[in-house]
Amino acid sequence: MFNFEQFFNWDYLTDERPGAQFSFLMPVLVVIVLLFLVALLSPYLAKKIGKGNPAYPKLAKKISFAFAVTAFAALVLVFFRIESLPILSMRILFVGLVIVFLAWIGYIFYWARKYVKIETRKFEELKKKAKYLPKPKNR
Repeated sequence: MFNFEQFFNWDYLTDERPGAQFSFLMPVLVVIVLLFLVALLSPYLAKKIGKGNPAYPKLAKKISFAFAVTAFAALVLVFFRIESLPILSMRILFVGLVIVFLAWIGYIFYWARKYVKIETRKFEELKKKAKYLPKPKNR
């Protein structure tokens, strides 16, 4: 069972050789698979939700990249931990990865709040203008 008091212990987090067995291996692997699934499915969902709006594929690309890179980095850290590589299998690296991932997702959502509104407004204006433009003649 995981003891949360150890999580705040600096010696526990920076142990150079934490051992290959850890109790949360399966939950970490499930999270990695979910991250990869989100990375793969976000572009398809953006096309369905966006309905031609160019802002959604750009947002999905950013989200997909963030999730894929994080999943790959987590998979590499799990491999280091299973192989018991000194220093590279430290627990603090997992904590750092989670912090970087949360900051990255926070930045993406901050960017999306501004960018998606602007691009959606531009897209709606373009649709209005296109409605009044003459249709091309077929010859």
